[in-house]
Amino acid sequence: MSKRIGPSEVDLKEEIGDGSYAVVYRANYTNKIVAVKKFDGSCPTSCKKQFENEINILGKLNHQNVIKLFGFCDHRNNNFLVLEYMEGGSLLDLLVSNEKIIYPYNLIKDICNGMEYLHANSILHLDLKSPNVLLNKSKIHAKLADFGIAKISTLTTMSSSSVGTKSAKGTFRWMAPEISRGIPGMRSSDVWSFGCILIEFMTRKLPFQSLNDQQLLIVLQNEKSDLPINVEIFSKVMAGILNECLKREPSARPSFTQLNEMLSKCTQKDFDLNRNDHGTLGCSIKTITDLEKFIENVKNTTEKDKRKDKEIEELKKKLNEKEKDICSINNNLADIKKKVSDLEINKNAENYSQTRLSFYYHILSPPESPMNNFLQNRMNSPSSSFSTFDSKSKHSGRDTGYKYVSRGSANGRTIFEGTRGGFYYLTPSGNKAYVKIDQVSIF
Repeated sequence: MSKRIGPSEVDLKEEIGDGSYAVVYRANYTNKIVAVKKFDGSCPTSCKKQFENEINILGKLNHQNVIKLFGFCDHRNNNFLVLEYMEGGSLLDLLVSNEKIIYPYNLIKDICNGMEYLHANSILHLDLKSPNVLLNKSKIHAKLADFGIAKISTLTTMSSSSVGTKSAKGTFRWMAPEISRGIPGMRSSDVWSFGCILIEFMTRKLPFQSLNDQQLLIVLQNEKSDLPINVEIFSKVMAGILNECLKREPSARPSFTQLNEMLSKCTQKDFDLNRNDHGTLGCSIKTITDLEKFIENVKNTTEKDKRKDKEIEELKKKLNEKEKDICSINNNLADIKKKVSDLEINKNAENYSQTRLSFYYHILSPPESPMNNFLQNRMNSPSSSFSTFDSKSKHSGRDTGYKYVSRGSANGRTIFEGTRGGFYYLTPSGNKAYVKIDQVSIF
């Protein structure tokens, strides 16, 4: 419950704003700066209902993006609200000025967060507009204000039961089409108003500024009429969100929870309206129909891009598999080459070993042969003689029938046994070349 405050407890300072039935002052209350919204004592009954409505609704709310109510005074003709003071002024003041908007994404996100909180508590604002969004001193955070015509909705109808055209007089620029036709406001009506604030961000002008109030009301009420938005689109994300909010059919608009999900996928860059190299679209959209066509083209292009991306990914996957196959083949080939090399090395080693063993075997243990038998017999019977000598040769040695193979000789030379012992073979010049017993064993 809100606290009741006496008139003497508040020290009013300068005027900082005014409306149809109320003036807003900067004031002191309990040694802190506050904003006092003072209602005209002679205001009609409807004005008093708005006063009571704000007390009733703000007294139930507590959120970082909703203005705080410290208390109220309803003493005789002193009817005022004591509210949180926002040094940055209203969003409208910032948007129509030449001042650079440092963090537009923060402000848009704060508005969306505040509205999601209201709807979660079954409260419809129904007068959401840039003058009713207040900023902190640095102008990077926003809070919702002015709940004079806000209503508590029911969960079954999700709509107000008494908000019509007259209630929203003076706010046509942010008014949803259904409200302009006298249909009670709904949650989706606030979403339309949020879309109108996005137009302000994109144009730094009031929504639908090319139309006066009367023209705008006619266009809003005629479902077939197209609304001129005249926005410069710099971001597909921003264009997509705007398109969703400005659907003629209330049920086609997203909830603030869904909008927050969309915004959560965005960055400051998507809403940076101060860049010269906007880097995305930089195209002008004149009407809501143009916006719808633009979004449809974006969707088609996106689908094509997705298909191409999918094809690219599939090709990359196949390429990766082929590279793995090639790598496996190379590894197998390297293994095979190594095995072949090892086999060749082993083969050469075995051949070399066998050759060496054979060589030493013949030297150390000559094989059984007639020559060896001959030598053995010769050694056992040194006096023995042989009957057959080569009579044709010029020497008297006995042909042993064996050959001495020397280096460079293909056929070998006949080994003879001399009459006085010893073994020799004849050189090409006819001279005797004696050999030792161990040399005989190599043939």
